[in-house]
Amino acid sequence: MVFFNMFVEETMQPGMKSKHNPKQSYTMWIKVFLSIYLFLLSSTLVSASTFQTEQHQRVEINLESMVKYVHPHRDVEVQGLFTGPDGSQLAIQGYWDGALRWKIRFAPPAEGEWRFLTTCSDRTNINLHQVEGVIHVSPYTGTEPFAIKGPLKVSESGRYLTYGNDDPFFWLGDTAWKMTWKSTPEESKRYFDDRHKKGFNVVQMVVMSHQYLDTFDVRNRLGDTFF
Repeated sequence: MVFFNMFVEETMQPGMKSKHNPKQSYTMWIKVFLSIYLFLLSSTLVSASTFQTEQHQRVEINLESMVKYVHPHRDVEVQGLFTGPDGSQLAIQGYWDGALRWKIRFAPPAEGEWRFLTTCSDRTNINLHQVEGVIHVSPYTGTEPFAIKGPLKVSESGRYLTYGNDDPFFWLGDTAWKMTWKSTPEESKRYFDDRHKKGFNVVQMVVMSHQYLDTFDVRNRLGDTFF
């Protein structure tokens, strides 16, 4: 209020009577600054939903729910629909990341502009439902084999696995079923480094302990529960 009154007073010449109603001037400047604020806000929102990545590299879309669900992983489902430059579409399931956080991870299989739109089983939760954005995808510049050749798929004959570019893939796997809850992060990294040096290209494991089906107090080495 002080700022707008000062502006009106300083723009008047000495001895002049104002031809403007102070209330009208105040209202006008409120509208101007409100328009600027909304423009900056909309620019921020567009920036927040625009991503830049390389082909086959992960993009992580972070969402914050406006509702606190009792059982988030059971009470609500979140999904992202990704549309590529050629019109092809991929649906990726989102997951609960604790508290009010939800995430959707996507690795674009092709270069160009991808668009995404989220859907939520709770359509009243506008922070999870109908959130849209753009992903600009450039050529991959690294050395990771899966990013260069593409993800695994079944060969046309149905008899073996290949990379996305049809090069054959030889499955040389080791088994670490309970690593996710019986090993510390340091132990896991040491294990992966060792298996990588020995030529393994697959590790077979379970995401969580089967005991979770019988008891709700299974914890990992850090004392965390699965959900």
